[in-house]
Amino acid sequence: VDALNGEARLSELGAAITPDNLVGYLTNRLQVLDWHRSHPELEATPVSPVVFMIGMGRTGTTILHDLLAQDPANRVPLTWEVDQPIPPPETATYDNDPRIAEAEARAEMSHAALPELQAMHPTGARLAQECVRITGCDFKSVIFGSQYCVPSYLEWVTNDADMAPTYQLHRQYLQVLQSRHHADRWVLKSGTHLWALPA
Repeated sequence: VDALNGEARLSELGAAITPDNLVGYLTNRLQVLDWHRSHPELEATPVSPVVFMIGMGRTGTTILHDLLAQDPANRVPLTWEVDQPIPPPETATYDNDPRIAEAEARAEMSHAALPELQAMHPTGARLAQECVRITGCDFKSVIFGSQYCVPSYLEWVTNDADMAPTYQLHRQYLQVLQSRHHADRWVLKSGTHLWALPA
């Protein structure tokens, strides 16, 4: 928040939407943690095997992620379920959950505001989502550096932040997502995992 206030030079629109953006991450975090508290059996549930894609940006990782998602044995976190993980997605309604239409409407608003971004990096409710949106719920994620001009925050998150709690939350997020819609294997993607491999 200090970096947003002191460095980001937010436009009027940016200043209007940023609080909702941050509240959304905080809401998802609190809902995932609350779901774990009310479903303590989840903690003992192993996360399905994970393949982490760690290539740098603009190297074809998005298309590779989408390609690997075509294998029915692979599960990628889709935008709609990352954006609203609670209640956990269910197999019976995974392809027609009402949250899909909500996420698609948000994506279309974003496409209208930034059409050039869609050409560079396709987004949509049913497309694979990067882990930066999950780690954003612990407020230790380079997602904020891609959305805002916050150099002091980026310096901190890539060099000094303790990422172990962030990956603990990431694990809990995956446990929730797979609890009612099984994953044989997760395929996860973020170039920023490179900065946190030990964690």
